[in-house]
Amino acid sequence: MDEVIEGSVRFIAACYGSHERTNMSAARYDIWTSKMANTKLTTALQLKILPPTTEAFGEHVHRAHFQVAIWCSALQQDPSNLNTRHFAWSLESATSCCPRMCYS
Repeated sequence: MDEVIEGSVRFIAACYGSHERTNMSAARYDIWTSKMANTKLTTALQLKILPPTTEAFGEHVHRAHFQVAIWCSALQQDPSNLNTRHFAWSLESATSCCPRMCYS
């Protein structure tokens, strides 16, 4: 799973135009400093234009990877039983799951 996250970080950081591609928090800081260095900036920088933090991005990649695993096994006659807790989900009750949240 680490390889999936590393590849995703490199791709998304490149999409945002960051030269820092080791983790999303470093890419976020790189983008923030490059935007703040802009002398023509007339309003406060909106946080929604920045990429997610490393922790939030990792949770998202886990959930997306889980969804792809479900799609890939959809046509199998006997698909493997995936544990949702390994893919950034938490069990609320016997029949309900919700996304695991990260607070940093």
